[in-house]
Amino acid sequence: SLDAERSFREVGFDSLTAVELRNRLNNTTGLRLPATAVFDYPSPTALADFLAREMSGSVAEESAALSAYSGLDRLEASLTELLDDETARERVAARLKDILSVLSDTGGSGEGGDDEVSVADKIQSASDDDMFDFIDNQLGL
Repeated sequence: SLDAERSFREVGFDSLTAVELRNRLNNTTGLRLPATAVFDYPSPTALADFLAREMSGSVAEESAALSAYSGLDRLEASLTELLDDETARERVAARLKDILSVLSDTGGSGEGGDDEVSVADKIQSASDDDMFDFIDNQLGL
């Protein structure tokens, strides 16, 4: 828990931590924030205000995207609990493959269908370890 008015520097942020937060915010919001964003907006309140202004485009699109990102954050947090349970990992990996297949099919309609097929094929043939590596790399676990 952080005091929303306390500066990031006061709570121990350095340039590496600032870049990590910026990367997570980029992934979560879909924005392209500068590496200096945490220092340009030095408190959680200032940064949140900036993000709110930057994201004030299409409310419906942003709401759906933020909801999806929020769901991915919850998924990411729960995945660490599965690392020791092989059966659960296999079930989750299979479900993730199904979801990615649907996302690839929906996102690719009418745009270079051959690329989406190869991505779907790669997802279908991925091992559990491949899927967890993908999740680690893409979701920052």
